[in-house]
Amino acid sequence: MPKKQTLFYKLDTNWIVNQLNIVIFLLGFNLLMSLVVRNFGNFVINQEVFHVKINLWLIVLFAVIASIILFVLNLFKDYPVSSILIITGIWSNIIERLVFGGVADYLNIYIALSNLADLQIWIGLISLNLQIWFPKQIEYLRKSIFQTQNDL
Repeated sequence: MPKKQTLFYKLDTNWIVNQLNIVIFLLGFNLLMSLVVRNFGNFVINQEVFHVKINLWLIVLFAVIASIILFVLNLFKDYPVSSILIITGIWSNIIERLVFGGVADYLNIYIALSNLADLQIWIGLISLNLQIWFPKQIEYLRKSIFQTQNDL
């Protein structure tokens, strides 16, 4: 009798544990950076999302939906680095909002004030889109970079 296929049938438990360890590390690092900046640095408390005050529970709902979409579409398996950056950035901001009532923005980039979690989200989204829309070019770059390193 063939094995019944479920959503989790392809996942390797070692792979899941490794990914969870990376997520926990990045979440901890983001929150540690926030604590350090809140105690010793210059920062701005941001209680808005794109300059709009949104209910925290709507933000949590969005994060849960984004997490489910990344998992169900198998993006965690196909694009683990991008997915982990997106998820840890989203959940770091949510945890910070829950614990402190707002997000400490401490990186002054030319576009806006930001924090490490926001940068993780943007870098993850950009790299995910590049990998999805330009897979041949990304694979060519990856091969050329690794061939050059192996030749040294």
